[in-house]
Amino acid sequence: MFREYSEVLEDFGLSSETEIFVRFHLSDIVTQAPLIHRLLMNRAIVSFSSLVGQPPASGRRCALQAYHIKANNPVIKTMKSNNMMSVKHGSYTSIWTRSFPSGQPQSISHQTTRLFHNLADDLSLQGAVLHEHLLRTWIFIRDIDSHYRKFANARRVFYSSAGLTKETHTPVSTGIGGTGEEPSHLLFMHSLAVTGLVEGQMEYMSALEYLCPAYCYDVTFERALRIFFGDRIHYHISGTASIDRKGNVMGAGDLQKQAMRTFENILALLSTYKADLKDLRLIVVYLRDMADFPAINSFLRDHLPAGVSYIVVRGKICRKAWLVEMDGIAIKPISNTRFASYC
Repeated sequence: MFREYSEVLEDFGLSSETEIFVRFHLSDIVTQAPLIHRLLMNRAIVSFSSLVGQPPASGRRCALQAYHIKANNPVIKTMKSNNMMSVKHGSYTSIWTRSFPSGQPQSISHQTTRLFHNLADDLSLQGAVLHEHLLRTWIFIRDIDSHYRKFANARRVFYSSAGLTKETHTPVSTGIGGTGEEPSHLLFMHSLAVTGLVEGQMEYMSALEYLCPAYCYDVTFERALRIFFGDRIHYHISGTASIDRKGNVMGAGDLQKQAMRTFENILALLSTYKADLKDLRLIVVYLRDMADFPAINSFLRDHLPAGVSYIVVRGKICRKAWLVEMDGIAIKPISNTRFASYC
């Protein structure tokens, strides 16, 4: 896989210097993580690595997604700790963080609260605060069928105490089934914060004719986020499923109908804010049942615009009736002289 990855980098004129983020989706994280860590150490590359117990739906042992910044100006990467990397690009600093619940094993509610406290503390050391700089979280929950509701309640309470409410907006997020390296951790989180943004540069997105805000069913995350830069617009799309404008599951028991409605919801979010599916750079697809891989793979090939990358993994979803969930990022190369360029 690393050899193939190196060949792809060469084809695109990329290198270890442009690598920012790599995420490994593993079929057996407990036994495979030590090997991945050794490989990463031998590569001796400064980048943010993420290991998640989410088996590739294709049946392979490992799948890799990577994010690079190719810029004319220097991009400065600095490991702030074992679990945090800062990336200085132009006028902005991106802060990539791994967060884990600390202390003795406790309930999902206690671990969730501890997780976000740890993130807040880590960001404060970099001069960042949750309510201003935290843009995106990926939260991986062990046994999500049992734990999601208590997790969501604990997150809502913590966010409220930190000044993050439906009135002030909350981060874009994916909360999905997944396991970490430590069996006692009922959840763990990866996050992205950005400093250097100014007023008017971020806009939280909605498409109320298609899907309701998440707070309508007491869950605290935004559907999507648009960020203007001098040389582009970034669109961060939260975990999205087959839901209608009243919060109801659509297409229960039918993978094709759910996949189509999920696409319609993502397209509604993008098109409302002058973007399209062709602007997507990556879609991550989470399947409740890996037996659905052939069907979803065929659907993606038929409906995704040419050139849009995707990865399909096993990740149970927060509602048992949902068979598939997707998240992603889109980029439009549109300049806006009000703001500094991304890099």
